[in-house]
Amino acid sequence: MEQTEKRNQHRFAKQVDEALLDGRASLFLVEEGFFVLEPSLDNGEMQVWVLFAWSNRKGAFKRHLPTVEQLAKRIKAKRLLLNTAVKALQVSLIDGGFCCIETGDVETWCKEI
Repeated sequence: MEQTEKRNQHRFAKQVDEALLDGRASLFLVEEGFFVLEPSLDNGEMQVWVLFAWSNRKGAFKRHLPTVEQLAKRIKAKRLLLNTAVKALQVSLIDGGFCCIETGDVETWCKEI
């Protein structure tokens, strides 16, 4: 995570570590990587933040989005959210039904589920 943080100039590793250690987030292992999800309430509605995702293969976002959505729906989440500084993800995010709700060096993306 720290290498990704440096490469993307997006500070997040400490936030992810703290969320995992505090039990607010969960780590999910997949065949070629992992992702970290943190559920939270926003005005009484459940939502799930994708705090971090990593894979050693391209196209993992598209392959694992259905799993992430299924996990979020199990806890009655209404939306998925993620922050990213990786501009190359924009096409995959749009194809996956996400919309950008905050722009800048680090963008926030949301998908209603």
